[in-house]
Amino acid sequence: MLRIVRSALIATVVLSGWSVFGGPAQAVGRCNARASVPWEITRDRTLTVEAFSDGPDCTKATVAIAIRDQSGDALWTDAGSAGAIVTFKDVGATNVAVMKTALDEWVRGAPFMRQTDAIPDWPSDAPEPTTKLWSQNDKTGFRFVPAAGIDRAKYVAVREAKLPLLCYGIARDRLTCIAVSDDGVTKVGEQYFPPLGAP
Repeated sequence: MLRIVRSALIATVVLSGWSVFGGPAQAVGRCNARASVPWEITRDRTLTVEAFSDGPDCTKATVAIAIRDQSGDALWTDAGSAGAIVTFKDVGATNVAVMKTALDEWVRGAPFMRQTDAIPDWPSDAPEPTTKLWSQNDKTGFRFVPAAGIDRAKYVAVREAKLPLLCYGIARDRLTCIAVSDDGVTKVGEQYFPPLGAP
């Protein structure tokens, strides 16, 4: 709960245009960057995915992501340390241009997970969704962990609905996956993947 509250607070502050370290988010010498992209849900419904960074340098920056509706209201926010998220692993301390490129990638999400039918199957006789192993020695693999409150029935229904899906990096080893329906946005779960360089 503490992490959720802290992340929500950071996201709120950064997304409002103010530095989490105090003062306007455009202060000279800080790692300030921004990216946004339209996310077409239907012909009549387009959301916006936007992200910001702020910090004394880009390796220490906080990054925040938001999904906004057509009126500008935030439907989903999340935040974390750039240094702990796989998308930002190549961002140097003073390279704001590379941070901007990373934010552009972040808001677009994983290209191989665009709809909820891309998440793994959850067989009726299994305790959790199917895990695809990276190798014979792999003990983690591509494990998908459903979000709190998502039981098998809800999971299968979301998967079969083929809803629009955004999966963005939130750590070195996993993506957070958000689905959009007529009722709003739902965190479906987290897609884990083997560490880089795994056998």
